[in-house]
Amino acid sequence: MPVWQEFYLAYRDKGIDVVTVSVDAQGASKVRPYIDSATPTYVTLLDELNELGSLFNFMAVPNCILIDERGVVEYWKYGGFDIRKDSYKNTVLEWAEKSNTDDSPKLNDDESSKSKRKTTADQYFQLGVELYKQGRVEAALEQWKKGSSIDPANWVILKQIWAVEHPEKFYDGSVDYCWQHQQVVNGDC
Repeated sequence: MPVWQEFYLAYRDKGIDVVTVSVDAQGASKVRPYIDSATPTYVTLLDELNELGSLFNFMAVPNCILIDERGVVEYWKYGGFDIRKDSYKNTVLEWAEKSNTDDSPKLNDDESSKSKRKTTADQYFQLGVELYKQGRVEAALEQWKKGSSIDPANWVILKQIWAVEHPEKFYDGSVDYCWQHQQVVNGDC
C-alpha cells in the first residue's frame, strides 16, 4: 500500500485516482487493521462477494486494472501484480504519463474470456459467502470447496478456504504468502 500511496500523491493532481479493493469473504473486521496501519489517503473498498472477480474474470490477487477517463480498460494483469517490481511500476508510470494523450498504450498482458466453469465456481463462492455471513462456516467451506474443485486455479476461492481453516496465516500480523505458495506447489489445497 505505501507504493500506491506514493503513486497516488504524485499523480492525483493530474486527475489520476487510485482505488484498492480487498477481496475477502471474512469481512471488514479482518481487513480493517491492514488499512488502518497503512493509512492510505485514496479509496479502499471491500468486495466480500468477489463481484470484481466475476466482472473482470480474475481468479487470483493481487491484480492491477488501469482504466482511462472514458472507462476503457487499458491494462490488466491478473494475479501476481506487484507494483514494487520495476517492470510493473514502470508500466503504471508509463500509463500515468500518457493517460492524458491520444496515444495511451494498450498494454494488456493476457486475454480474458468468461467461461461456464468460472461462472459456476463463482456461484459456489457467493453462496459460501452468504452462508459464512449467517455463521454457517462449515456449510460455507463446503460451497467454497465445491467451487474450488470446479476451478482449482481460482486463488480467490482458495484464499477464503485457507483463511477460515488457517486464520493465523492471514490475520495475525502479516499475510504468509510463502505458506500459500507452498499449498499450491505441494498440492495441499
